[in-house]
Amino acid sequence: MKITIYETFPENPSNPACTNMQTGEIEINKSAFDLLPSYAQEFVIHHEVGHYRLQTSDECKADDFALSKMALKKEFSLKHHVDSVYMLARDDERRKKHALISVLKVMAKLGDRKAIEILKNGNHG
Repeated sequence: MKITIYETFPENPSNPACTNMQTGEIEINKSAFDLLPSYAQEFVIHHEVGHYRLQTSDECKADDFALSKMALKKEFSLKHHVDSVYMLARDDERRKKHALISVLKVMAKLGDRKAIEILKNGNHG
């Protein structure tokens, strides 16, 4: 996959990246991307790869792809996943809730009793 860096996206200056679904080329909006912490930058790249590999425009599916690539690989990876989605999703409450549930599922698979209870009772937002 090729990454091309632009100084800005005039049509969408706050969007840090987008993907050409035909070629897989990831376009980076440097002015927005550089404002993100390093963990969110990594998330954005994996998220954009997810759009291409899954051939989907669904943001939650691309978020889950990024989570599958980053979860438990570094300290605070689950928190950083949620933080990244919250930074980038802005007013998309469905996407934010999906990120929380996805992280709770990872924690539950690891045997976290509180995550299991939250998922079981539906007390996740």
